[in-house]
Amino acid sequence: MNERPMFTIADPERMSLLGHMLGGILETNLARREAASLARRLRGSLGVTAGNMSVTLAFGERGVTITRGLSAGLKACIRGSLDGLLQVSLGKGPMRAFLAGDVSFSGNPFFALKILPLFRAPGAARGAP
Repeated sequence: MNERPMFTIADPERMSLLGHMLGGILETNLARREAASLARRLRGSLGVTAGNMSVTLAFGERGVTITRGLSAGLKACIRGSLDGLLQVSLGKGPMRAFLAGDVSFSGNPFFALKILPLFRAPGAARGAP
């Protein structure tokens, strides 16, 4: 199966900057075969919070949907400053951001780590973990 998973931003007119930023990176990455394959295999929801903005990324059989706010039943949640999350996306290393206190997570760490490659900005360096 080589088709690209469906990608949706729910209610894009009301979506936060965080949702549009993550959505843009995710949509671009889903064009890559290995990222699309990973997204098709994922099941569950990830919450992401930066400042006062929160979004939920739901991975399921029908693809990936980004909704505003945090949904119930998250497998994992990542929190941090917008700058901290951008640094991770730019390949500066999620462990470095976590150890510096710029990013934190709760829930299933394996689910969060599995999703990270989908949020690396195109052309970003592959930094240390």
